[in-house]
Amino acid sequence: MAKAPSIIPVERVAAQIYLIRGQTVMFDADLAALYGVAMLSSVLKSKRAVEVNITIVRTFVRLRRMLASNEDLARKVAQHDRQIAVLFEHVKHLLEPPPAPKKPPIGFIHPKG
Repeated sequence: MAKAPSIIPVERVAAQIYLIRGQTVMFDADLAALYGVAMLSSVLKSKRAVEVNITIVRTFVRLRRMLASNEDLARKVAQHDRQIAVLFEHVKHLLEPPPAPKKPPIGFIHPKG
């Protein structure tokens, strides 16, 4: 089943979604501009309103997936960073020269002194 072309580009909707206090939101003025009406409630059953709502929901879902993916990626990178730090510590330890063996002093040492 072919997807119908969106009446509004997803990029335009995405640009009007903001992250405020951990919540993704859209301002009412931006919603009104998307709907192209002065009173949003008067067109909620129009074809354009349905298409705009679908586009908005799809965009929110896409952004949520991207954020979740980025969180997973950030968590994996942090875990790998810790593992790499441990690995570097071990390599650094292996690269340090062993302590020099204690050599007896040169020359005669008097037994009483």
